[in-house]
Amino acid sequence: PNILASFQNAFPDVHIQLKVAPSNNILVMIENSLVDVGVIELDTELKKFATTLFHDQELVLCVSKNHRLATQKTVSVTDLLREPWIMREEGSSTRDVIAEYFVKQGIVLERLNLAMELGSPEAIKAAVESGRGISILPKGSVTKELQLGTLACLHLNPILTRTTAFVMKPQKFPLKIVAELI
Repeated sequence: PNILASFQNAFPDVHIQLKVAPSNNILVMIENSLVDVGVIELDTELKKFATTLFHDQELVLCVSKNHRLATQKTVSVTDLLREPWIMREEGSSTRDVIAEYFVKQGIVLERLNLAMELGSPEAIKAAVESGRGISILPKGSVTKELQLGTLACLHLNPILTRTTAFVMKPQKFPLKIVAELI
């Protein structure tokens, strides 16, 4: 949102519509020309799309401010198996990255105490804030909650990151305004 606000200030005549959806849905929207550009997690090769790397982002363990882990700096995933977990819904690329991370740590997702599956980061943050469980979220998505002190976030050991990219249809002459955004 901060990047889009700066872009909108620079180009006030450009209409921006932000849609939040699972990566597969975004790719379908791009393919059907319903959106000009998407930002998705770059976890697979996208041969029929043009991609431009956006950035790498750390994912962190989020707990309520009153959780027993709230004062720790880092935590191992194996220490968290009995905690109630709040995860994104199946099909979410964020969930897929987290599942892959757990597998690399020798843990299958089915071993977790899955308390809730929710469809948005905002819903997950609210559930974690209320003490319903813990979750892994992109560090950039919890800035406000960290400033307000409603969540505590811990670095995972080993660190978990994901790469996001701008994705669009390959075009001989891409829209100048989309190139400007990227």
